[in-house]
Amino acid sequence: MRKWYLVALNFLILSFYSGFWLGYRTQINNHSLEQSSLFISSAPVAKKDSSCFELPIADSKKIIRYVLVRDGSLAMVLKEFGIPEPILNELALKASEFYDLDWAQKGQVLNLKRGEEDEFLELELEINDWKKLVIKKPGSELLATIQRQNNQSGNLDSIPANHWLYAGKLETSFWEAGMDAGMSPDLIMESANVFGWQGGFFRQMWKGDQFFILVEESQSGREKILAMELQVRGKPYYAYYYQEGKKDGYYDEKGYSWKGFNLIKPVPGARISSHYSQKRFHPIFHTWKAHLAVDYSAPAGTKVLASASGVITFAGWKNGYGNYLEIRHNSTYTTSYGHLQKFAKGIKKGVKVKQGQVIGYVGSTGIATGPHLDYRILKNEKSINPTKFQGAKTQTVKDLKQFKQFRTRLDNEIAILKNQPSEIITTSIAVQP
Repeated sequence: MRKWYLVALNFLILSFYSGFWLGYRTQINNHSLEQSSLFISSAPVAKKDSSCFELPIADSKKIIRYVLVRDGSLAMVLKEFGIPEPILNELALKASEFYDLDWAQKGQVLNLKRGEEDEFLELELEINDWKKLVIKKPGSELLATIQRQNNQSGNLDSIPANHWLYAGKLETSFWEAGMDAGMSPDLIMESANVFGWQGGFFRQMWKGDQFFILVEESQSGREKILAMELQVRGKPYYAYYYQEGKKDGYYDEKGYSWKGFNLIKPVPGARISSHYSQKRFHPIFHTWKAHLAVDYSAPAGTKVLASASGVITFAGWKNGYGNYLEIRHNSTYTTSYGHLQKFAKGIKKGVKVKQGQVIGYVGSTGIATGPHLDYRILKNEKSINPTKFQGAKTQTVKDLKQFKQFRTRLDNEIAILKNQPSEIITTSIAVQP
């Protein structure tokens, strides 16, 4: 009797879970229209309200409007709507110049237009209240553009219609706050380079720090940074794009150039295998000797870049350094590069090089245990620690009075746009996805 009782109990439990699973699958397949804010229509669609972009006219084609319910879910949504993998990859590639599709946030509106055979025709993604990404397929290739609403209204008459202000407050990082504010990845990277040798303080920004970035949009859709204001741990930093004669660049509020003199890492992404030291145990000679350099470990053949612009003063074989290169940057600083596998084409004594130019390739020539770059910085012919190098501001504008007038105009634009509603200025707080 006990045996039959257990069999019956197991049958009831199995029946319950089978019914639950079938109901759950049915709910997924039905896609829960109320929760996803989705509708599909073959009739013209009206604006949802005055602050939103007009949805595409149906023109007897299928139109899908979808409000994202989760961060980073756009690719999954497009897959559910039947967009094939190759088209998804191409969409991401075309959009990358303006926006990272993986960064699409909850609440953003997607408008998808498909043809009679369900083929992809057009995608619109509302990035914020005044900016949307549009990707169309007019022919055999996709075309991506950014469209905006005009910002002219009321007290904005004094501001050019193609000037915009991005604003944000950090929660995790400048990159995340910039993406949430609607900035393109390229614009975020460009803003990090505005401050030149001081750009490292972007990594020092904390939760609550703010940024305001005034940009000018060209007819081609490219955005150029006109001015920036950063609040880093309570300390303000300012940068203004200014052109004087043939020279242009970004200057601080006093007219000093942010470019200054700075050195970039000669092997991007490489790790330090041996640090600068007055006393290091030599791995080959087995004695204690000074190591007045930083060794960057990287595979043989990795490109080596000039840390700054200058003139090559030595290019050849030098004792234990093997293939060795020296670049004199100015009357104060020289950098050297040792153990190179070979020099880049055209590199020889007397040649001028630019910052970031390929000058050689990582190797293990001379006395070396493996492929790496021996990198040194000399200040007034004396070695200094490369990891502690700090750049310096140089060069001021000649006509300071004219610069201050120009700076005041940009400051006024930022102040006006700061006080505008979200249709004009996008102020976002980065949140952990």
